[in-house]
Amino acid sequence: MKLSLTAKAIILISTPLIFEVGSAFLLLDLQKQAEEEAERANHSRAVYDKINSISKEIYEVWNTASSVSRSSMLTTSFLNQSYKKTFGHLRKQYQELVNLSGTKSKLAGAVGEAIKALDDAEKILDSTCEELRSGNYDEVFANHKVKEKNLKDLYLKMLSQEFYLAEQEEEKLLKDSPMRLRQYRQRTINIFLIALAGNVVFSLILAVFLVGRVTNRLGHLSYEVRKLGTGRPISAPLAGSDEIAGLSKVLSTMAVELDTLLRQQGAIVANARDTICAIDDKGCFTAMNPAGERLFGYYADELRASRFVEYVYAADKEKALNWYQTLRSGASGEEVELRIEREDGAVVTALWSGQWSEADRSLFCVIHDISERKELEQAKQELTAMLTHDLRTPLTTIQACLEMLEAGRLGSLNARGVELVQVADRNGARMMNLINDLLDIEKIKSGTMSLELAPVRIADMFQEVDLNLSQWMKESRIALKLQQTDLCVLADRDKICRVLFNLVSNAIKFSPPGSRISLSTLREGHWVKISVTDQGPGIPADQLDLIFERFAQVSSAEHKGKGGSGLGLAICRAIVNLHGGKIWATSSLGLGTTFYFTLPVA
Repeated sequence: MKLSLTAKAIILISTPLIFEVGSAFLLLDLQKQAEEEAERANHSRAVYDKINSISKEIYEVWNTASSVSRSSMLTTSFLNQSYKKTFGHLRKQYQELVNLSGTKSKLAGAVGEAIKALDDAEKILDSTCEELRSGNYDEVFANHKVKEKNLKDLYLKMLSQEFYLAEQEEEKLLKDSPMRLRQYRQRTINIFLIALAGNVVFSLILAVFLVGRVTNRLGHLSYEVRKLGTGRPISAPLAGSDEIAGLSKVLSTMAVELDTLLRQQGAIVANARDTICAIDDKGCFTAMNPAGERLFGYYADELRASRFVEYVYAADKEKALNWYQTLRSGASGEEVELRIEREDGAVVTALWSGQWSEADRSLFCVIHDISERKELEQAKQELTAMLTHDLRTPLTTIQACLEMLEAGRLGSLNARGVELVQVADRNGARMMNLINDLLDIEKIKSGTMSLELAPVRIADMFQEVDLNLSQWMKESRIALKLQQTDLCVLADRDKICRVLFNLVSNAIKFSPPGSRISLSTLREGHWVKISVTDQGPGIPADQLDLIFERFAQVSSAEHKGKGGSGLGLAICRAIVNLHGGKIWATSSLGLGTTFYFTLPVA
């Protein structure tokens, strides 16, 4: 089918319409002819009636004139010329006849002759009246016969053969008109019936040819869609260039893409490391990917048709049933940790998440094995405990001994001994800071870090930082400029002091000798912005957003060998965020770096 559906629809609608329009023109033409025939009939009736009326009046006039006796000529009525009224009326009727027949018709010439004869007859009668008034009765009666004959001739001219023929012709037209009108009516009925039958037949042919073909093609397309829905392969796309053929080609392409997608999804599900399964409304497994066999330790055939709670560790069965019922009730996003008892007796911990489908009456579930994660968490907890108890205690003891040695309480040391003690003390402090950083990071990750909020004077925290770092800055020949301020913030003093300590320590490490570090404040509404500015080498712009990540360090040559654990700035960000503030940095290479953070006003 090369025609589009729009073209087919236009053909289906326009063809009967054109047929109907043609039939309407024929019917209108017949109606016009019938109206013209009716007008001709009315005209013939008018002409016929007028000729008949004139004939009757002339006949009456002639009878009256011919019956006039000698004695009656002498009457007052004749002398008063009563005939003039009749002749005037005849003239009027002649004129009406001319108006009906037209001035160019043959009847118009006959009317003209009749009117001339009428005038002549009127003259004869006028002369007779004059003779009677003069009293010359003998002459009147002597000429009576001659005048009577002349009048008779004139009356015959008034109603000539043309009038008779015209009357006959109009009478014939009147008799034929009903027959012609019936012919027109019958032809109208015939054309209407032919048009109706032809329109119906032609429409049926078009409907069968066009609509039938379209319906068959749509039926075929519907069948292909049902095949696609049931997973069966579909036939080749329909030939043609209409919309249905285009839709069939799209459906064929979609079928190929869907098959590819299903195979990809099948491969993803089959090769997924997590268990993907379906549980029906009775709590039984109905489908499971190969990962489920590895997790539960049973073959898929053994797992199917058995209740999932049978494989849940005894202590977790009640929690498992509650989770299942919760999801069935319409809840979403519910996750639960459930232990699984494998066939070999081993117990693994898994994270269960699912979504209930009311249409399928099934719970589609993903089970993620978190046993390794649990083991890692346990190992981290053990490491934290070790750092807290097994490392911090000996380090504290070592630092105390080193302080005693450096103070000379255990005897005097030579210069080399003092130097070694100082090196050992710095390394011990560095290790203690690292342990503290690791413990803080663990608290941040676990969400156990808490704040003891209270109003704190910023100047007091600046003085504390200066006191703790003064010796280091003296050795590094770096000056610390503190802005005088009376501002107070609502903060955990110890933790904010640690933020300041970390920021100033970094500034000392990367600032050249003879430079200066500035600490300043600025109130912005309900917040106080604190800044730490150095005159160091600066930080590349592409690394400014990365320095607050854990274990992140600036990779420039100026920073090589000066970095710490890479945890300090991450801890600073976490502490500031806990206070509801934010921290960021700006830098210019070769000019220095400024760190900013905000805290709420007390």
